Amino acid sequence: MSTECENIVHDLLNKLHIVSYQGHPIKTKYGTWKVDFYIDSVPPFVLSCKGLGERSEREPSSGTAKQMACIAFTEFYELRYNSDLPKDTCLILVYGDFPLKTAEHNFHKLLQESLGVHVFSINEKEKLVRFILQHAPSLMRTACLKMAEEGEREAQRAEEIASILPQKKKFWMDFAESSKHYAETFREYSKALEKTIEATSPSELEKIIDLWLSLVTL
Repeated sequence: MSTECENIVHDLLNKLHIVSYQGHPIKTKYGTWKVDFYIDSVPPFVLSCKGLGERSEREPSSGTAKQMACIAFTEFYELRYNSDLPKDTCLILVYGDFPLKTAEHNFHKLLQESLGVHVFSINEKEKLVRFILQHAPSLMRTACLKMAEEGEREAQRAEEIASILPQKKKFWMDFAESSKHYAETFREYSKALEKTIEATSPSELEKIIDLWLSLVTL
């Protein structure tokens, strides 16, 4: 069963047109982990969501945080050291409604310094997105191609509807032309991104990400 935290991340990735695999199995030396989200990019990403769901019916406590952090640590340790994932895989913990820092423990620092896990609150959606795009900017180009394909499918559907609804033919044909233009625009944008990203500086990449995020709603 998906938790609320997983649903929020799923919706976020969909809005960005980032292809991810939910419940993706990754084999390790001691068994198989079905990770919450796997993004097959360069580098790849594994996102694990903890909290905000059926586990959090009561007020979150340090005990809840300790349990979730222990589960996350075990999962990420296995993925980092006992799996065939590429060494540069970005491991990400997205946490919901429990504190990662208590009087006794700083789980955020533990995960980051011990295993190189990047930690984000579910309330830091833009920060999470920027991190992903900074490390794998080609995802923006892939997203453009996906949006172009969606536009082409919409155009084809509109033309099919126009053929069976002659009284609304002009409307649907206009819609089809608009969708084709949408698809063409994003294909051209994809080519421009590919050329720009190859030789861009960090500051220029940040501007590209700003522009990209202005096209989507987080």
